[in-house]
Amino acid sequence: MWECHKCRQVKNRNCFSKQADTNTGYKSVCKSCVNTQMKKYYQITKIVLQKKVKQYRSDNLDSCNLRAKKYRDAHKEEQKILHKKWRKTKKGKRSAIEQSLKYKKLYPGRIIATAKVNHALRDNRLEKQPCFICGSDKVHGHHYDYSKPLDVIWLCPTHHMWMHKRNIQCQK
Repeated sequence: MWECHKCRQVKNRNCFSKQADTNTGYKSVCKSCVNTQMKKYYQITKIVLQKKVKQYRSDNLDSCNLRAKKYRDAHKEEQKILHKKWRKTKKGKRSAIEQSLKYKKLYPGRIIATAKVNHALRDNRLEKQPCFICGSDKVHGHHYDYSKPLDVIWLCPTHHMWMHKRNIQCQK
């Protein structure tokens, strides 16, 4: 049993953090006092710390992005589960609606073209073809011109993403 030098309460040894350079091997201030002290410090220096973090990220963008990618790759399944749970919350549902409305506002031509393709598929006026590049049966319709909604090239998800990332314009 030790006395905290900050709050003067007598507490168990497990209420104190270890510190190798002291005689006892433990800090003289209990964990709850250190926690309170750190919260106060953070509230005082919050804006300065946020600016430092932002500056570091902008100065080291490549290494930060690489670290984030490694983390995402290592924790893919966990992230999927957490994202699914979050999407079921009020905040998650609201975010999904906001994103959908934002997308519809930004890309009205895409929305109309996609809807027309889906209606044509439903009404058998259009038929899915194998991937234009690899021949896969699991395909998306790729529009090279949204003003011609039924003029699509059928691509597997991999090649569809590849076309969009490289902004490749292709003709039939």
